[in-house]
Amino acid sequence: MSLRFEEKVVLVTGGSRGLGRAFTQCLADAGARVVFSSTGQSTTGAQVEKEMRQAGADVVHLPIVAEEAERLVEQVVSKCGRIDAIIHNGGFVQDKTLRKMSDQQWQAVMGVHLEAAFKLSRTAWPHFETVGGGRLVFISSSAGLYGNFGQANYAAAKLGLYGLARTIELEGAAVNIGANVVAPFGATELNSANMDEDRKAVLRPEYVAPIVAYLAHRECPESGGLFEASA
Repeated sequence: MSLRFEEKVVLVTGGSRGLGRAFTQCLADAGARVVFSSTGQSTTGAQVEKEMRQAGADVVHLPIVAEEAERLVEQVVSKCGRIDAIIHNGGFVQDKTLRKMSDQQWQAVMGVHLEAAFKLSRTAWPHFETVGGGRLVFISSSAGLYGNFGQANYAAAKLGLYGLARTIELEGAAVNIGANVVAPFGATELNSANMDEDRKAVLRPEYVAPIVAYLAHRECPESGGLFEASA
């Protein structure tokens, strides 16, 4: 991609696997210093950090989950001195039909996807203002756009990200803070077990990453947008 991110710091939640790792790699290739987070119990993040650093990427892994949004943002600023963009990709599912879904299952999924996005945005806002602006990219899902059986919690949270982005578009315009939403589909370890190799080749996560990186760039004029991206 032609846009560069030198001297810029980008946070990617859930950035050690699948689509998140593709976002981390793409931004690092474009010159960003990328801080990516993953669950504290996982050793994947530390290994990804080692591999990317050995290949010349400027990346930092933080074993902090997205639900700890305030601590996560403050750690990024403490370690890197600034923050210019956030890609909120972290999350999980707890599938259950609406009739059988517990309050805990609803709240847990809303918390990691939608509440974390709100807290990341609120905490980063003054830091964005300090550096002259910022960009937020929320990773949604086709489940949020069209619904999906057994995913009332996940679908509601993922479409809620769009309402949040539209409001940030209005409130952030005067201070150069923008937000967009991407609903991607890529073949990852979690969803590609039954795909043939030809389909996996077409749906590589790397094909989604450039639009996400573009929307995270300060020169991107788009805000409040919703994009489906795949293949």
